[in-house]
This record gives sequence, C-alpha cells and structure tokens, in this order.
Amino acid sequence: MVKKIALFIAQSRVAAVIASLLCLGLWVYGLMGTGSQSVLDAKIWNYVIVILYLLVGIAVVRLTKKHAISTKHQLLPMTLLMMGGALSPQLSTMSVGAIQLVLIIIAYQFLLDTYRERYAMSSYFMAFTLFGVGSLITPQLLFVVPLLILSAIPLQSLHFRTFCASLLGILLPFWVAFSILFLTDNTHHIAQYFDSVIPSSYPFPTDVLCIPLSDVSVTVPIAAIHVVWILLTLIPASIHVITNVNMKVSVRASLYHTSLLILILLIAIFVFPALYHVLLPTLLFLTPILGANFFDAHLSELWRSIYLVVMTVIWLLVIGLYLWSIL
Repeated sequence: MVKKIALFIAQSRVAAVIASLLCLGLWVYGLMGTGSQSVLDAKIWNYVIVILYLLVGIAVVRLTKKHAISTKHQLLPMTLLMMGGALSPQLSTMSVGAIQLVLIIIAYQFLLDTYRERYAMSSYFMAFTLFGVGSLITPQLLFVVPLLILSAIPLQSLHFRTFCASLLGILLPFWVAFSILFLTDNTHHIAQYFDSVIPSSYPFPTDVLCIPLSDVSVTVPIAAIHVVWILLTLIPASIHVITNVNMKVSVRASLYHTSLLILILLIAIFVFPALYHVLLPTLLFLTPILGANFFDAHLSELWRSIYLVVMTVIWLLVIGLYLWSIL
C-alpha cells in the first residue's frame, strides 16, 4: 500500500498538478500580505517573482536530468519543489531572495559542469562572480563565500588556478561597484557597506502559523517548519549518498556538492538569522534535487516509499493548518 501511494506521488501528473495549484494559490494569497487590499492590487514585481520561481523550478528539473541526478521519475523534482514552495506563502514577496535564488542557481549550474574538468577557470570565475554580486546585494554573504569554495571540492576540479579564478570572480563586482562610487564621489557608501557586513542586531524571523483551537490559539514558527522540512530530506539523502556504493561517481560528486551547499546556507541562516528571507527560496529549490535522487536511487524500495509518504503526510498536515488559519 505504501509503495503504491509513493509511486502515485512520484509518477502521477495529478500529484504534480495538485502540488503546483496549491503552491501557486498560496503564493498568490501571500501577495495580499504586501499591503494591497486584493490580489489584483499587488505590485507587478510580485507577479514577476512568481513567474521567476516557476522558470527557476523548470531549470532545476532540467538540471537534474542533465546530470543524471533523477532519471526514473521525471515529475518528482517538480512535485517536491512545489510542495516545498507551498510551505511558504510569503515566498512571492521575497524580492531579494528571488534575486539571490537566480544568482546561486546559475552559479550552481556552472560549478556542476566543472566535474573533473582540468581547465575550469572560466566556469569558476563566472560562478563566483555571481556569488560576488550576491554578496554585494547582501553583505552578510561575504562570510559564506569562502565556504562555497570548499563546497566545490567534491567536484574534483578545484585547484590553484580555479581557486585564483574564484577569488578574481568574487572581487570583480566589488571592483566595478566601488570604482563607480569613487568616480562619482560617493565613497561614503563603501563605508556603509562594510559597516553592514556585521549587523548590530540579529533579529530572528517572526512569521508564525496561528492554529485556532477551541479556547486558545497555538503559534508555530514558520521558520521551524521550513528547517524541519529541509532537514527531513538533507539527512537521509546525505546518508544515502555516503552509503550507496553503486552510485555513479559523477552523480555522487554532484550530490556531495549540493548537500554541502545546502548545509552551508543553513549554517549561514543560524549565524545570521536576517538571512532567512534571503536564502529560504534557494534552500527550498535545492532540497528537491536531493529528495528526487533519494527516491530514484535508494536500494531499499520500502525505505524510499516511507520517506516520500511521510514527507507528503507532513506536507498535507502543514498545508491543512495553513488553510485552516486562512479560512
């Protein structure tokens, strides 16, 4: 029974459509949180963000096929992606998060293409130029970039020349931006930037899910829901990658890199809670890559079926609570 349910979720277009419709519905509802009285009054930029998420989602699915991360169940990455997206109705209002998502996903693609490449300097330069642009937009990401270089070690293409290319890529956006500020006599913005690298306070996300009961209203931090959702995939998928001796070496390297990237971004959120809204879209879009491979390639059909059914039950429970609080 569990296996049949899991296969329905993984292979059925109905499951993918239901997850997509719920996700889009909650995202559009989230637009009403921008201060507009109706969905139609929301800013055009918010709708652009929604379209951007859909395009990045399609790109992530194509990426899993290109690198043979998920080949048996082609709809599963999109289903898991939409399920994760539905857990955050406010995702459509995270404009900086959407920009960082595009930058990181493109950089991620550049790095995956360097597996065992001897002359990968241009790819590393392009990837870390994008990371540099992200750090220019969000100063706290400067602390994350060195760890992102380490996350490329499993790809077996990181050596002295690619390391130097990475450093040059990181520095290029700053050189351009600071040169413009210097030439326009706005050097005070440079000091302001470095002052904001280490924030004076560390505010935790305050978004909560209110569950109205008979006499009381229980509040659950939405950030906790997201972290649990990500860890429920990251932990078993990482164990699977480490223990599965039959996995192709190239796929293993890609998954090691993906796991490290997700872990680094999670650590960044714990160290700098203000990065939660900035990095959440990226985490929700990267996690399905691990989940799809776990279900696709795990040696035990029972365990992978249990994983997918448990994730779906938790998702339905959270979505049910969302809808209950809305209605």
